[in-house]
Amino acid sequence: MRLNGNDTLKQVEINDFWNNKRQWKSDGSATDFAVSIDSGNGSSTINFHFTFDASGASISNGDWGFVKAQGNNGDRFQRAIKRDDGYSNASPCVESPPCTPDPAPTFTSVNVNGNPIDICTAVNAGTNTITNYEVTDGVAGPPLDQLDDFAGLADGTRPNFGNWTGVNGSDGTNGWVALSGSTGSNNTGPANGNPDPYVYLESSASNVTYGVGVSAGSSQYLESNTIDASQYSSLSFTFDWNMNVNGNSDASLHVDAWNGSSWDLDITGGPVNTGNNGDVWVTEGPIDLSAYNNTDFKLRIRYVVGTNGNIYQNDVAVDNLHIQGTSAGTTLYSGASCNAVDTTGWTDGSYNLTVTYTDSCGTTNQTATGSGVVNFTACTETATLNAPTFSPATTPITGPVTVT
Repeated sequence: MRLNGNDTLKQVEINDFWNNKRQWKSDGSATDFAVSIDSGNGSSTINFHFTFDASGASISNGDWGFVKAQGNNGDRFQRAIKRDDGYSNASPCVESPPCTPDPAPTFTSVNVNGNPIDICTAVNAGTNTITNYEVTDGVAGPPLDQLDDFAGLADGTRPNFGNWTGVNGSDGTNGWVALSGSTGSNNTGPANGNPDPYVYLESSASNVTYGVGVSAGSSQYLESNTIDASQYSSLSFTFDWNMNVNGNSDASLHVDAWNGSSWDLDITGGPVNTGNNGDVWVTEGPIDLSAYNNTDFKLRIRYVVGTNGNIYQNDVAVDNLHIQGTSAGTTLYSGASCNAVDTTGWTDGSYNLTVTYTDSCGTTNQTATGSGVVNFTACTETATLNAPTFSPATTPITGPVTVT
């Protein structure tokens, strides 16, 4: 049972449909059964146990009834139960209804100058806990709209396909190739692209034009160009795939991402597809890439060649590989502290302030942005040179002067 704030458990009732009831109350005025509380009153969640003797109640074996609980501040919980004389439930009953968070942080414009500056006063956190402050100039650069539909590629083009490149797989082979129309093998590959041409993995070693002899169970890689993900506030990836691989039920298609030091496998949460999907083009995505901000970001399509079918029937195909991004502007500061921000290199102007916070329900990594709330003016010294004065005032010399 979830209670708000420091509310405490007031009472527990066992009711039948005719409102005959047995009660336990925290003040001791009703003790038809005993209640023990795991986590203790005063916490946001109360886990309570009770043992109830139904022999004197009107609830017969097999009848339904209700467990009702109430906090001192009015929070209530109800759950249906069924009497079963042959069953004892010793596990705790925990009720956690959805939590409604308090309002998000708000912002107040502040004028700052000098170095360092204090931006704490620009944020009204409320009951939220701020974990990061980020100041950006809000000057958006061009968006990223990179589409590789392989238009114009001649049949047999490899291993470079515009912004994507076939690289050696785990077995040292590289069977990715551009094509229009059918791959030529029975019951595998698409009849056409989406539209033609497309890029596919030629898995037949006997194909005298494209065959390279990929190995069953090997991983075959198609990699994107390198992208500076730090320049974008959001990135996404969409692509079309065709997995007509006949009896290779263990073949699988995956999308991986380079995080700056290693490959993050299966960024979609698992394989995009496993096994034969027939000669059908499927659009995958958009796949959210906003978690990445490394300057050497790239994507990889990984195909694991099936082992329980014919090796030549692994002609997986892809088309319309589309990476999109929204410019983030320049980040001038990002950190957990807000009262000693270095402004070296800043110019006069208004800046956006984005905070990352944990809300009142405990949900982390929430964000809120105040646009143009930090107004920065460089601190400059102004000096005025005045004509000199003398005290006491001098009297002009008149008359002849003799110098000896």
